[in-house]
Amino acid sequence: MPIKIDENKKGEFELFNWRPSRIEFENGEMQMPIITPIGLGQNTTKNMNKSTKKIIENQLRQTLSQLRTLKNMKTSDKNEWNRLFPTQKFIEKYHNFVLITCFVPLKQQILQFCAFVERKLRVQLMQFDQIMDNDIEYSHISAEKIVTNGKCPPERKEQNQTIKSHFCKSWLVGIRLKSGEHLEDNSQQNLSAELTEYINYILSNELDAKIMAEYKEKVLKQCYQPIKLESKLLGTDELERW
Repeated sequence: MPIKIDENKKGEFELFNWRPSRIEFENGEMQMPIITPIGLGQNTTKNMNKSTKKIIENQLRQTLSQLRTLKNMKTSDKNEWNRLFPTQKFIEKYHNFVLITCFVPLKQQILQFCAFVERKLRVQLMQFDQIMDNDIEYSHISAEKIVTNGKCPPERKEQNQTIKSHFCKSWLVGIRLKSGEHLEDNSQQNLSAELTEYINYILSNELDAKIMAEYKEKVLKQCYQPIKLESKLLGTDELERW
């Protein structure tokens, strides 16, 4: 899937341009091998959607800008490279997040219910992006789990006293908003109360409800388990408590 990140500038990064001549092709030189899986279903592009495309485009544009800065500096100082390519934490990339958490009473159920939730998140987040297309540019799920040992933080357990949820697993999703009236100060930080309420409504009735319904149909099959799935919109200041 070709992604255009900028106009090609003559004389810039000539070493990185792929423009072999006809003679080089005829002599078997300068050939670019393209390795693809036998099964099309194994091709990673099947996971591409609007959000992942936006994430890749933004990162490529940012990197190109950094490379141009480094090229103009004409330096080999490693400290300059470190400044150009800083290590940025996931929570520093966004101002608004969706915290998705599955609650279970037994640790063994993390491998059952929470693993089921994790397998369904990609598709459900794609649908979430489609529903929220007018307000959200893209969503980005973090590769790191907030809770790694399975035990719920005290704050999370206090909010879910209706079930004895001693164990849980959480996923963090950063969201990039489109500019519009729903931003109180035209920034990414302050959402209007109306949009916040609407996003939480969609998360509860689309993402949470649909995953739970599918789990009950395919796994529980009329059996009962005191489990829960909760998705909630959080700002950076609220996220610090979790």
